[in-house]
Amino acid sequence: MKLFLYFEVKTQPYTFRFKTKFPYTKNQKELSKTPTTYYENDSEIIESFGTITLCTNKHLGYQLLQIKDDIYMVK
Repeated sequence: MKLFLYFEVKTQPYTFRFKTKFPYTKNQKELSKTPTTYYENDSEIIESFGTITLCTNKHLGYQLLQIKDDIYMVK
């Protein structure tokens, strides 16, 4: 069984809303075991949760959003 995960990517001045299939979880405790990874250095930020990854680089005018095998440019 799958459930839909709805989330927002906020990049000034816009907010983009996405939905993706996510493995079914029986309760909130099970979902909270899915690690969220956050990496930041002087020029980039990478945030990852399950099959979703958002990459921001201050030298680019856009962000890269990966959901499973699909990659989106968020401008």
